[in-house]
Amino acid sequence: MNRIFAFVGATVIFVFGFVLHISYITSGGTVWSVLISSVNSSAWETLKPFALAYIMWIVIELSYLRPSLLHFVCAKILMLYVFAVLMIVYCLFVRQFVNGIFAEVLFYSGIYAILYVVQLLSYRMFKSPVKTEIFYIPILLSLFLFVFMILLFSVYPPHIIPFYDFKADIYGVGIYKR
Repeated sequence: MNRIFAFVGATVIFVFGFVLHISYITSGGTVWSVLISSVNSSAWETLKPFALAYIMWIVIELSYLRPSLLHFVCAKILMLYVFAVLMIVYCLFVRQFVNGIFAEVLFYSGIYAILYVVQLLSYRMFKSPVKTEIFYIPILLSLFLFVFMILLFSVYPPHIIPFYDFKADIYGVGIYKR
């Protein structure tokens, strides 16, 4: 688990997350794509497909690396929350100023950089002697809550800033306008 594996992981997560990100548009707004894709340009909807790709990458890593299960999963899930916070803050600040193709490329390269840093931090946390596995029950419960939120908040989003699309003036799928 070195920098090369973190680079490969960040690349796979980014590519798969980007495919999920655009699947709502390419599928014509089908129901399955509402659950796993970005339905607007809010910070939450930008986070959602990349977080799902991150969770899928954890499964792939477990199959390939075969690390100490509990310690590894706890470190990866904790870094998922660091990723979520960084992504939401990044999207809230940058999406306000993104206009044009070049700015979009810079925006998505920033997402890739966040993914790479989070991958490195998760491996460092796994290799550290910190016993994150003593909190495995709340960490795993919080993962299930996070997945539930991903599936629910596109259709029924709370009316707070991370769920608001400033460009389209909508929350979630667009059922609720501001």
